[in-house]
Amino acid sequence: MMRKLAVLTLALAMITATASLAAAAGEIAFVDFEKVVSLTDKGKNIQKQLAALKDDMELQLKEKELALQKSYKEFQDQADALSDEAKNTKVNELRKAQMEAQQLQYNLMQKMEDERLKLLRSFASDLSAVASEVGRAAGYKMVFLKNVDPIAQISMVLYADPSIDLTDQVIAKLNAG
Repeated sequence: MMRKLAVLTLALAMITATASLAAAAGEIAFVDFEKVVSLTDKGKNIQKQLAALKDDMELQLKEKELALQKSYKEFQDQADALSDEAKNTKVNELRKAQMEAQQLQYNLMQKMEDERLKLLRSFASDLSAVASEVGRAAGYKMVFLKNVDPIAQISMVLYADPSIDLTDQVIAKLNAG
C-alpha cells in the first residue's frame, strides 16, 4: 500500500514537473471536460439521453415496488385465513418477487452505466480529435483534459492560467460540427 502511494506520488510529481516545464515554454494547454459537456450540443444530448434513461429506470423500479407492496398487503390481509402451507408458499413467492426486484434494479443500474460509458467514450473520442486539432493549430505540443475524478474529487490539472484554456475554442468547433 505504501509502495503504491509512493509510486503514485512520484508519478504525479514527474507529471507536474514535466507539465510545469512545458507550460513555462508555452507548449501546453488544457480543455475543461465538464464545461465542454455542459455547453456543447452533443454533450447536452448525452445529458438528455441519460436523464431519459434514468427516468425510465426509476419508473420501472417504482412500478415493481408498488406491485410488491400490493402483494405484501394482500398477503397480510389474507394471512389469517391461509393454512400454514399456503402461508409458506406465499412468503416464498414474496421473497422471490423481492429478489427479482433487486435483480431488476441491478440490471437497470448496469444498463445505465453501460450506456453512460458508451456515450461518454464516443463523446471523448470526438473531443480528443477536436482538441488535438485546435491545440495543434494554436502551436501547443500537449493538451491536458481537466476532469474531476469522481472518486478522489480532484483533477490532474490543479491550476492553469486561463490563457492556455482551449475549452471555448473546442466547444465552438464541436458545435460547428
